[in-house]
Amino acid sequence: MTDRSSQGDLTKKLDLLDQELSAQRQFAKQLKEKNRSLGGLFRLACLLNESKGLNESLQLIANEARTLLSSQVSCIALMDRPRGMLVIGGWSDERGVDLRERIFPVPERGIGASAIRSGEGLIRSNYFRQDEIDAVIDSVCPERANMSNLSTMVAPVGSLSDCLALIYEFRLEFPPFSEDQLEPLMLLRSLVGSEINRRRFEASLQESEERFRFMAETTGDVLYRLNYESMRYDYLSPGIFSLTGYDPEELQGIGFASLVKRIDLPGYEDVSQDMIKSRRLEGTVGEYRADYLIHTKQGAFRWLRDHSFPWLDEHSRVVGSVGILSDVSEYKQAENRLQERTDALIESEEKYRTLVENVPLVVYRMGSRQEILFVNGFFREVFGYSATEVFQNPGMLTERVYDDDQGYIKDLRKRSYEEGREFFAEYRVVHKDGKIVHILDHAVPYRTYDGRIASLDGIMVDMTDKARFQEHLLETQDIKTISEVSARLAHEIRNPLVSAGGFARLLLTHMDPDDPNRARAEIIVKEVGRLESILRMVLMYIQPLNLQFRSVDLMVMLGSILHRLKPEMRNKRIHLTLKLAEGMNPVSADPLQMERALEAIIRNAFNQIQVSGTLEILSFQRSKELLIHIKYPVEHLSRDDLDHFFYPFTSVTAYQTIPDLPLSKIIIHKHGGHAEVNFGQDGQLSIEILLPL
Repeated sequence: MTDRSSQGDLTKKLDLLDQELSAQRQFAKQLKEKNRSLGGLFRLACLLNESKGLNESLQLIANEARTLLSSQVSCIALMDRPRGMLVIGGWSDERGVDLRERIFPVPERGIGASAIRSGEGLIRSNYFRQDEIDAVIDSVCPERANMSNLSTMVAPVGSLSDCLALIYEFRLEFPPFSEDQLEPLMLLRSLVGSEINRRRFEASLQESEERFRFMAETTGDVLYRLNYESMRYDYLSPGIFSLTGYDPEELQGIGFASLVKRIDLPGYEDVSQDMIKSRRLEGTVGEYRADYLIHTKQGAFRWLRDHSFPWLDEHSRVVGSVGILSDVSEYKQAENRLQERTDALIESEEKYRTLVENVPLVVYRMGSRQEILFVNGFFREVFGYSATEVFQNPGMLTERVYDDDQGYIKDLRKRSYEEGREFFAEYRVVHKDGKIVHILDHAVPYRTYDGRIASLDGIMVDMTDKARFQEHLLETQDIKTISEVSARLAHEIRNPLVSAGGFARLLLTHMDPDDPNRARAEIIVKEVGRLESILRMVLMYIQPLNLQFRSVDLMVMLGSILHRLKPEMRNKRIHLTLKLAEGMNPVSADPLQMERALEAIIRNAFNQIQVSGTLEILSFQRSKELLIHIKYPVEHLSRDDLDHFFYPFTSVTAYQTIPDLPLSKIIIHKHGGHAEVNFGQDGQLSIEILLPL
């Protein structure tokens, strides 16, 4: 029993050892197979690095797969999504069949479709059912009767959402593929995916490089990369030659900075190169824009625009910049022309504004409802209302038209606006203080770019003096009176006309033909010319006053006049207060005519002063003018008499005794001076005579 028991134990031990030995042999076989697979994959990886394209790589993988998996046909089909097809990239067939570059539809059923949906490798045998139709499998076994022993293994390449390819492995004879062979198939799948992605990336990179090279070599711009440590360019595209006249090697030698004559930054002009360099080295410059004025090799000057970004190392430190240089010479020239044009336009606007605000005419703009849109400051002189009051009541101008003229003027303006005709009329308006003002009004329609009438732009001239003088002319046939009244009219109108005409003509000479304000200035010139023609017509009735100018000491002249009039002062017992400044500059005057004017004014004062009255004569120098101030008390003299102080034949009898009084103001005006009569704060008559030194 003991021997039998020992023999049984020994048999069991031998069986266990035999099983363990068999397992070790199986493990050794698997390890050997795995080493063979890994060795094959390593050799394949080495070969792939030497392959020249994706198709060649796929063919190498297909050949190696057939060896590693002991398959008879190995196929790698690339997914062509735009066409919805599979394109054979690698085909290895021991039968000698080659289907590379053949196209098959993407399987919708069967093992291929299942592999795409699951993303896993699959094994399938017994390819008999109708729903297992797969065009790639059919290409391996065209005759379905030969498919009884067909074993197929399929693995998708890529992700579930993006299948790049399918790997097919076929055995036409037993034994079929086993589950152990899925592992090397999946390794091959990873290798195929890596190779496809690598080749696509290389193709994309090559395409990008070709595009970059094409852009860098054919565009007129220059791409560069600048190293801040060496301040040398790691890269300069060939276009630098056309921009500077230097090739990249020459420019590296002389340095780009040596060509730069000026640097303009956004908002700054003529910036120092040292400041920019220090900021770059400090790393404080991010996105950078600048315009460089360079001196080219050919001796010409050219503007280049630099637009760059920081170049960072692996530690995010600024080591340089990458950017682009562009020729902006034409742009800068256009910019300069635009600036010159803008400056000229601003200057024109300033001149127009100066004219409008200083010309002694009412300049206005009126809207479609006859409302005032703009008036200059002279509106107050004619109507008595400020511009602020006008804008508070835009319809004021129409409302202030005299009742008898209002309907006609409204209708005329309405037709002018609607029909695009110029407006021209003489009418009356009521001044703020109630007096009647005679107006000459001329306006033209202002059209927008599309031809629509936006407003009426015009000027108004105060013709009250003209109307008043016309009344004087109608009331008398005496030629002397006509002459004197005409002289008064001429000299009252002359000064504002000279000012208006000078301003307008000066403005026109500086206006471009296409200046939008030119039409308005031409209206002013036209109307001033019309008034000048009226003035010339009046002057035909005035005998010329010829003056012989020389340097004259008016203080000596006043002393001589008063000495000559001393008997008259004694007769009326006039108390004279004389304060003449000493050391005053002489004036340029006709001594005979000026003495005639001053004596007429003083004699007139003697006539108006009552017995034992007072006369005060002062003189002093103010800026570039000489002021003579005459004050004395008067009786029975109204404000209206002041307005007609220098007129002949006024209601004041004393005026008529001095025939030269009307001429005295003309003489003073002829000398560029001014005579003004007012009531002083003490109720005395005040005459101020201003003459230029």
